[in-house]
Amino acid sequence: MNKLASLFAALIIVTTFTGCSDEKEKESIIVKNDNTSNTIQKSELPKPTHDEKASIKKNFINSCISGSGITEDALIPQITEVCGCTYNSIIEEQGIAEFIRIDKDIRDGKSKTVPEKWNIDSVVSQCVKKLDS
Repeated sequence: MNKLASLFAALIIVTTFTGCSDEKEKESIIVKNDNTSNTIQKSELPKPTHDEKASIKKNFINSCISGSGITEDALIPQITEVCGCTYNSIIEEQGIAEFIRIDKDIRDGKSKTVPEKWNIDSVVSQCVKKLDS
């Protein structure tokens, strides 16, 4: 196993979403009047704009790099590529709304890590393999 792969084995262990999205999530409240009573319902969180999505991705990659513990300048481009690949894979498989929801749960202390079904270790491993090929 090469040095980069060894370092990514450590990354798999420490990868969480804490602080990944620096977004202040807003919940909107809709008041409906049905002529009999007023009903207050929570709506879905608004879909992030293109700029918000870019910011979420940037924050994820920065957190991923920090969490890896890698400080060697020569390895930063590779770790950045793997972190970006990991983010893209998560978004492709889970969707941005689910990513934001899980990130919020982690930041709020409702969860300590991503769901097992996300199989993060496999996602990171696949991204490392792409980099090595």
